[in-house]
Amino acid sequence: MPPDRKNATNPGKPQRVQPFRNSKGQGRTRQRKAPEDDLERMLSDVRRGLDEPSWNTRRRQDQGHLRRMLFEVGKGLDDRSLGSLKFILGEHLPERKREEITTPESLFDHLIQRRLISSTDMNLLLEPLEQMGRLDLTEIIDRFLKIQTAMRDDNADI
Repeated sequence: MPPDRKNATNPGKPQRVQPFRNSKGQGRTRQRKAPEDDLERMLSDVRRGLDEPSWNTRRRQDQGHLRRMLFEVGKGLDDRSLGSLKFILGEHLPERKREEITTPESLFDHLIQRRLISSTDMNLLLEPLEQMGRLDLTEIIDRFLKIQTAMRDDNADI
C-alpha cells in the first residue's frame, strides 16, 4: 500500500486493505473505496453539466426507497401474518431459511438477495398479501410501484 494513501476519517492511520481472491484463486489486495470518490464522481458530473445523478446513484436511491416501503409493509405484519406469508412463499424459502426468518425485514432481505423482488417487480410479494386479505399492505406496494414508474418515465423524457 502506498504510504501517502491516508484514512479520510483519521489522517494518521493508513486505509485498511481488504484481501480477496480472483477467479483463478490467486490472492490480491484491493483498497477500500473512500467515500470521497463518490462525491468526486458526482461533482465531476455537475462540472460536465450533467444535472442527473449517475446510474449507480439512482440505483442506490431506488434501493433506499424500496427498503423504506418494505419497512412500512413490515410494520403492518404481526407474527401470525409473517408465518402465513412464509408458508405461502414456501417454495421460494428453503426450510432452514424459513426457520431463521423471524422478522419481516429478514424475509424481505432474503427475497431481495435472491432477486425475487425489486423496486420494479413486487409480484411475488403482492400475490400472497392479496391471498391473505391484506389489501392495506398491497395498496402501499401499488402506490410505491406507481411512483417508481412515474419517476422512470420522467427520467426517460430527459
